[in-house]
Amino acid sequence: MRHHLFAIILIAISGVPVEEAVAGGWCRSHELDSAMRQPILGTSSSCPPVGPCDLPGTRNLNLPDTSQPIIWIRSHVTVLRNSDGSSPAATANDVANSMNQLNADFLPARVQFVYDWGYYNNTTYRNLTSAEDNAMKCASAVKPDSTLNIWVTDIAEAGVLGYSYLPWSGNALQCTYGCVVEQTSSGGFGGARHVLTHEVGHALGLYHTFHGVDEVGQCSACYENPGDPDADNLGDFCADTRPTPTNFSCGDVGGSSPCNRKPWAPTDYLNYMGYASTTCQTHFSSQQMGRMRCWTQSTLYPWIMGVRMQADTTFGPSPLNVQFSGVASQTATSWAWKFGDGQTSVLQNPFHSYGPGYYSPEVTITTSPSGSYTSKRPGFISVYADTIAADSSGTTPGKPVRVDIVARNYLPLTAINIPFTWASTINAVLDSVRNGSRTAGWPIQTVQLDNTNKRRTYGFDFGTGGPQVVLPAGNGPVLSLWFRVPPTTPPGTVVPIEIISYGYQTPNMTCAAGNYPVVAKSGAIIACRAGDVNNDAVGPDIADLTYLISFLFLSGPPPPVWSQGNCDGLPGIDIGDLTALIDYLFISFSPLTCGS
Repeated sequence: MRHHLFAIILIAISGVPVEEAVAGGWCRSHELDSAMRQPILGTSSSCPPVGPCDLPGTRNLNLPDTSQPIIWIRSHVTVLRNSDGSSPAATANDVANSMNQLNADFLPARVQFVYDWGYYNNTTYRNLTSAEDNAMKCASAVKPDSTLNIWVTDIAEAGVLGYSYLPWSGNALQCTYGCVVEQTSSGGFGGARHVLTHEVGHALGLYHTFHGVDEVGQCSACYENPGDPDADNLGDFCADTRPTPTNFSCGDVGGSSPCNRKPWAPTDYLNYMGYASTTCQTHFSSQQMGRMRCWTQSTLYPWIMGVRMQADTTFGPSPLNVQFSGVASQTATSWAWKFGDGQTSVLQNPFHSYGPGYYSPEVTITTSPSGSYTSKRPGFISVYADTIAADSSGTTPGKPVRVDIVARNYLPLTAINIPFTWASTINAVLDSVRNGSRTAGWPIQTVQLDNTNKRRTYGFDFGTGGPQVVLPAGNGPVLSLWFRVPPTTPPGTVVPIEIISYGYQTPNMTCAAGNYPVVAKSGAIIACRAGDVNNDAVGPDIADLTYLISFLFLSGPPPPVWSQGNCDGLPGIDIGDLTALIDYLFISFSPLTCGS
């Protein structure tokens, strides 16, 4: 048997006779309890308590009811595998099922477990023996000073399904604390049984229901007889769990106490802390719940998540209306919310409407006498109103022209998908596709080519290569498309560049919260009509001259097609373009040239 462990042997597997289990001498809890118990000075109990939660008055202050806030406990499940990653002791489904069962079993106690989990690869620890227990725990424990650790492996002892220390053991909140549970294939884990519930019950301060009979000296000062008037201070320190010998059956035990000759029945054989088949266990007693809440909020309080925020929705289009809920494990005298967008609230359960963006709300409570607790959820709220748009560009027929695809994203992106078409009556040719200024360093992924219909889809997986693992929120080019239109293209001809859906391709973006649609905006290539500054397909004429003067000197709007306002062929739109337009209209009628 294990050295210095509170060994809990749950003979819940069928076919193991009671005589065989008892004869095995597999439970040393009474020895460990005798060694660990230190009486509280000033108590007159004949079975001295080891902590304030053993005192009935203190315990009863923690009895749960639906008006009390739920105690949220951080926990971590470590599933052992061989060193090469093979033979996991449990699957992801097993972890989810067991933790769901744990939360269902503890909900009446107003205790819940927020967990994460992971694998630990070590062949030695995958088949555990007593000599390796502390080494395994300390090698793989996750923040034991603030987290309940649960290990799943092969305990490698016949009939052993799990074990745990108790809060007064001296190693609470250290790496050697926590629960070890037998692997799924042997019936210890996976949610169908209540093995994990039993073990966590010990970790939170519960004895076996038979502790006062089979784990103390017979007829000793701590022995609990049926009908004992001091039952609150004997045995498992809970008067509402009647004393019982160890009982593996799903039914009442017969016989009588050897000390007062009173019958054991009725007993609480359906209690999670007994040894009846775990398939028929159904509950903790009220006083057991009070004990657990008491030990958790005293010795084990660093495990408690002091305040927790919940929301009915966290991801969606703008405006996103969110109903928040504040959950505290202690009575809060005040609430203070910061929604992450500059707005605040002092309500416990505030409503808030978000515009587009990526928000990290936080909530702070003040309690008496413990002080304040704050919970912040980075990136908890994701709201989108994003666009993918093709620019419009003018070109001189026969010359290359660049059309930028611009993304406006309010959320950090992990991926983007950009399907587009350039189909028209004019045979425009797509020469090349290059990175935009915002995506420099990331490889362009060719998703689909449909050159027959002049459709293509390109995308980026921002977690693959590149300068970082996300594309930050921003606005600007993500792709640059280079086209040519035939030299014979008539001036003013428009080739639409459209962001579209086709086949299985849709314009969309992906962030940490999920995939979402975007608003698609089309652009165009316009075969340049040099000097048609106002782009009305007439002229150049006086109206174009007026438009250019307004833009240059009167803060008027820029030319709709930049290359047509840049009619001297030189960079920028300036006095040179005005001079060239005047010369064309009134002096030499010299031909105009589209610029860039």
